[in-house]
Amino acid sequence: MTKHKTITTIEKEINKVNDEIDMRIIQGLAYRAEAKRHKTLLQKLRSEVRPTWQYRLSRMVTSFLL
Repeated sequence: MTKHKTITTIEKEINKVNDEIDMRIIQGLAYRAEAKRHKTLLQKLRSEVRPTWQYRLSRMVTSFLL
């Protein structure tokens, strides 16, 4: 799976979980499990989008050289 497709899939899943959380709030039900799933998905999304440490290091080094 490509990186773009992975990000798109995670974003779709986050939207589904958000809708489910909203419905549970409206119904007055607990949504702890959904909140944990949402948090996990956000962490996965951040790790996919975040630049690699090598890229960040090279940007930092070049900024000092210029």
